[in-house]
Amino acid sequence: MAQENKVMTPTLTDSELIEACNNWVKRLCETGGRAWTLSIPVNFNKDPDMLIIELGKRLKQRSIDHSEMSKGMFSEDDMYQVWREHYGDVYPDKFEAWLAEYKQNKQL
Repeated sequence: MAQENKVMTPTLTDSELIEACNNWVKRLCETGGRAWTLSIPVNFNKDPDMLIIELGKRLKQRSIDHSEMSKGMFSEDDMYQVWREHYGDVYPDKFEAWLAEYKQNKQL
């Protein structure tokens, strides 16, 4: 029987991923690196290498999204959607301030 090709990634939220990575850094510092472990089969939500890779992927995507927003490739609605994907409803006032600054700089 053919095996299904699945792309496996952590299923953690951003906050959970950041917390998991921070916990790993703490454990590694406390043990001089001896705490490093890898699971077989891989555990995408617990293995430090998988968590660090996922953190890098998410950071890279946000950097791309921000770069495209800065180039004016998105409408205001699109920019707000990207903002909400990254920050949720936590910083709505900061979005408005960022958008006002963006519009002012675009007119210069």
